[in-house]
Amino acid sequence: MAPWGKVHSSVSNFRDRAKGHILWAGHKYRQGMHLAGKMNSMYQTGKQIASIFAPEMAHLGLDKFADRGFSAMDQMRDTAISRHTDVLDRIRDQSQVLDKFRQAQTLAQPYMS
Repeated sequence: MAPWGKVHSSVSNFRDRAKGHILWAGHKYRQGMHLAGKMNSMYQTGKQIASIFAPEMAHLGLDKFADRGFSAMDQMRDTAISRHTDVLDRIRDQSQVLDKFRQAQTLAQPYMS
């Protein structure tokens, strides 16, 4: 096998592995977004239920605890949203690297056959 054949084989294997990892990461991202949506809907439902029972909780003196709990959940949700934008930035950076790799491969294609 010619030396370029080995290089072509190695580049092809690397490309296939990179694509596989990107597909797996995309699947995990979609799965996480699905779970985050479910958690958000449960949180909103909990807030609605708590608003119904707010007068009774205030009468029992439990309204402070509920407010602290909901403020902590809001803070966690805000943190998760900011982390989500960080993840999207990293995905964009990784896809730019993959695009550069594709461009380099098309430039080298005449020499690899």
